[in-house]
Amino acid sequence: MTTEPLVVVDGLSVAFPAAPGGGLVRAVTDLSFTLPAGGALGVVGESGSGKSTAAYALLGLHRGTGARVTGSVRVAGHDVPAASDAELRRLRGGVAAMVFQDPLSRWTPTGDRRRSLEGHRVHGGSWNTMAATPPRRRRSSASDAAGTSWPATRTEPVT
Repeated sequence: MTTEPLVVVDGLSVAFPAAPGGGLVRAVTDLSFTLPAGGALGVVGESGSGKSTAAYALLGLHRGTGARVTGSVRVAGHDVPAASDAELRRLRGGVAAMVFQDPLSRWTPTGDRRRSLEGHRVHGGSWNTMAATPPRRRRSSASDAAGTSWPATRTEPVT
């Protein structure tokens, strides 16, 4: 029995437009790899070497940004560059996700977890399942999974 790889990237290149008339700035050039289902892949490189740019391409996050993405990207059998918006919504969070390295996008003690948890519902999660768990415990569990803390005694305004 053969299992289709979870991720197949072949010849991925990503370039961004420079200032008007300035041509393109290449961020990723000819990246290829295969990740089997159940496998793991570590991506290591210097700051600015294209790690996040390549990860964005796996989820189709460059769409509409002006980036030029070429090559083949398949995740769980989906041709990411050709996928519809609805397919990408099912893919993101349901099959694949990204933990962003930007410290400003990470939860903060003053951040609103409810907005972050909205992504669970948008990406196919069930509000019925979530509703059965008290909100504070749900947020605490999600915070624990993300490696952040949620103070048990924190008070918050109801909006």
